[in-house]
Amino acid sequence: MLIYIAIITFWMKFGFYPIIANLTLWSMAPTERVYMGLGLASVIATVVFLSREEKILKSKKQIIAVTSVIFTALLSYGIYLNAYTDHYFRYRYVAIFTIFFTIASILLLQKKRLLFGLMILFITVGPGIFVNPVSVGLGPIYKKDLAKIIKEENKKNPNARWAVYGNRLLPNFFIAAGGDVLDGVKYTPPFNDIKILDPKGEYNNVYNRYAHIMMGENKDLTKEISFELIYADLYRINIDPCSEKLKQLGVTNLAFDEKPSDKSIPCAVPIAENPVNNTWLYSYK
Repeated sequence: MLIYIAIITFWMKFGFYPIIANLTLWSMAPTERVYMGLGLASVIATVVFLSREEKILKSKKQIIAVTSVIFTALLSYGIYLNAYTDHYFRYRYVAIFTIFFTIASILLLQKKRLLFGLMILFITVGPGIFVNPVSVGLGPIYKKDLAKIIKEENKKNPNARWAVYGNRLLPNFFIAAGGDVLDGVKYTPPFNDIKILDPKGEYNNVYNRYAHIMMGENKDLTKEISFELIYADLYRINIDPCSEKLKQLGVTNLAFDEKPSDKSIPCAVPIAENPVNNTWLYSYK
C-alpha cells in the first residue's frame, strides 16, 4: 500500500517519462483525479497502521524531533500553497491547520486511536458545521449579478456568444446561466468551430477528445492561434481576444477572470461596471 501511495505521489508531483506514462496508462489519469485514489489508499493504510499495537514514538526526544519536522514541513507547504493560490487562505488559517494536523500526526504515530479519531473528526466536520447543506432552487446561480447580465445580453442579442478567458470552470457558469459559450466542457469536439481556428488540422491530436476547454492569450508571437494540451481532458486555445477569427465564430462578448490591460483589448468596451462577481465583461465595438 505504501508503494502504491509513493507511486501516486510521485506521479502527481513529478510525472513519468512519456513512454512510461503511456505504457502504464498513467497518462490517462489527470493529477486532480488521482487525489481520489491517494485519499482512499491513505485511509486504508492508516487503518492498517492503527490495527498494530507497536508504537513508533517511544521517547520524549523522538516526539519532540518528529513534531518539529512535521510542523515545519506542514507550515512550509501551507505557505507555499497559499502563495501558489494567490493568497486564497489567510495565514492564521494556515497556522491553525498546521497545528491541528501536527497534533493529529503525533497522535497517529503514538497509536492514540480515540484521540486521533476525535481530532480528525473535528478537522473534517468542524469547518463546515455551521454551513447549511440544504438549498432550494437555483438561486446560487440565477440570482448572481453575473447571471443577470448574461440573461440581459441574450435579450439584447439572441445570437450573443461569449469567449471566456482564464479559469476553466468559469465558462460552465455562463452555460448554466443560459449563455452560448465558445469554450467550457465539450463532450464531443466542436469541429465546426475548430475548422476556423485550425483549418489545416495541425492540432488535431490536442482537441479531438472530450475536454474542458480554456481560453488564453497567445504567448507565442510566431503563431496567431495555438492549442495547448494541459491534461488528458483539458486543453487551452491561445488566441488574441481581438482576433478576427473569434468574430468569424460569432463571438460578440468577452469575459475574463482577471482584469485585462486596455492594450490587450482595444477592440472591446466594458458591458457593465467591472468587475461583476470577480469577472470582467466586455463586448466588441
